[in-house]
Amino acid sequence: MTIEKIVVSDTNIFIDLVKLGLLGDFFSLPWDIHTTDFVINELEVPEQKAAVTAFIKRKKLTVGKLDSEEVGLIVERSDETGGKISITDFSVCYYAQKNGYTLLTGDMNLRKVATKENISVHGILFLFDELVKHAILPPELAASTPWEHPRFRISPSATSSQLSRCSNVCMPQVSTPSRVLVQRFSLTMCASAYLRPSPRHASG
Repeated sequence: MTIEKIVVSDTNIFIDLVKLGLLGDFFSLPWDIHTTDFVINELEVPEQKAAVTAFIKRKKLTVGKLDSEEVGLIVERSDETGGKISITDFSVCYYAQKNGYTLLTGDMNLRKVATKENISVHGILFLFDELVKHAILPPELAASTPWEHPRFRISPSATSSQLSRCSNVCMPQVSTPSRVLVQRFSLTMCASAYLRPSPRHASG
């Protein structure tokens, strides 16, 4: 398999993929996937941690470790934000920047920092697009997935632009009815960059 991209994933991307049953599909992409030991340690739900660590054992996921000086740096950066961006999130941001990798995150504040520092960054909508692009997730299957997942809430300001984007980029060959369903699902999954977490899932 030819590696197309090297990505660094934060905690919420893994959690969302486990909840949606798409973790295995994620690791089927032609990517070299990395994270940090901070992220692995932050996975507190046993089932989620077991699901992710299984891919470490299969050498599908590389876990980067930072030295004491680097840890001190990311702690300082987190403190500067008043805790708005966690030490764990800064660890993946730093790791991506240090190695020139693409960052995958569902945290809006972290996306802003990454963009400001010229780090390539994407959210879960991009990931969903790539799964369809590489024929890993059929549009029909995507359309049948429960798109009213309680974790996600659609932001009205994002709706029109994302519908247009999905129509032209994600599935140009898909029939209109299927495309509409997949568009709706894509928007629902776009919690990373555009959507607000439901209060009852704010801690997850």
